[in-house]
Amino acid sequence: MAKEENLKPFKKGNQAAKGHGRPRGKSLTKILEEAIEKELTFKNRENGQSETKTTAEWLVASLIRDALKGDNIARNQILDRLEGKPIQRQEVSGPDGGPLNQVNYTVETARARLKEIIEN
Repeated sequence: MAKEENLKPFKKGNQAAKGHGRPRGKSLTKILEEAIEKELTFKNRENGQSETKTTAEWLVASLIRDALKGDNIARNQILDRLEGKPIQRQEVSGPDGGPLNQVNYTVETARARLKEIIEN
């Protein structure tokens, strides 16, 4: 049988209840923001010299290089960020391309229509 003290919530100041909530710390967004600003140094394969750029600059250079090599995904990524994604238009029309039929129901009419749908 359960003990009565086990059925009660933690008492105020109870150390056993502390520290078991959501862990505090940096969000993934914050970690990525900090990482993207860090400088990285790589050796250039062509001339052998070291180059230092931010992570963001290296990523952009890599993306442009891939796009120039024919990578369509990289190309679309660049264009979407520069020009924005193309607007996708949708046409909404009624039967045979005509206007939509609008029906304004009163509460009573709506109830009657629902009853009709449920019964059929």
